[in-house]
Amino acid sequence: RDSIRGLADVLKTRQPQDDKKPDYRGIEKTKLDFFDGDAAVYAHWKKKFLLAHGPERNLPNEYLSNALHNLLKGEARKYVEAHFTAEWTGENYHLMWEQLDLVYGSKHTQDRCIQDRAAMMAPLDQENLKTVEKFYMGVTVQINYYRVHHPEAVLLDNSLLYQQMRQKISEELFIKFIDWTKQNSVEGFGPRSLMTLQAWLSDRLETLRETATFSSNARQRSSKSPSRSH
Repeated sequence: RDSIRGLADVLKTRQPQDDKKPDYRGIEKTKLDFFDGDAAVYAHWKKKFLLAHGPERNLPNEYLSNALHNLLKGEARKYVEAHFTAEWTGENYHLMWEQLDLVYGSKHTQDRCIQDRAAMMAPLDQENLKTVEKFYMGVTVQINYYRVHHPEAVLLDNSLLYQQMRQKISEELFIKFIDWTKQNSVEGFGPRSLMTLQAWLSDRLETLRETATFSSNARQRSSKSPSRSH
């Protein structure tokens, strides 16, 4: 009986005290990069910081402001240091976020960043795995942003954003896209929408990856086969 009771006690200690409380044991601690003023990554960086320093940790604002300051570089650090005084207080923490949100987190700033990324996208003038994958990723970034902030840009047929992406595609590849839309359709979206363009790029990527894998395997088999003597 004593051994059974002892085993039961051990099992109790291993059970969580609160079933609703998350158990993060064994999960690697979130690693944060420095933020140097790149507004394009600010929203994601801020979420990672707040996740790593969540309210459940009960960290004082003095500690949080110091942790935030240590992860800032370049112009971002200069912007927030304007709020420091000779006496380090917890109020600095909230002032730092207010300043960062004002400079890097406003909708106007985020819109400008995503527009700059669209303008800097390399043209799709060759159809190979590297170029199609890079263009696909660029289009996907635009879709993920505008579906939240300006859905019509990706949902409507022949939107300005679609036209901008279309102008980056060579005539030869655009003809392939048109031919593809005549045989395929994306439910709920027109043939000249950004969502349909993304679907075509995804389809081409799948084909190119399969071709690259087959070619690589064929080369490996060829290199392993014994050479014939003449």
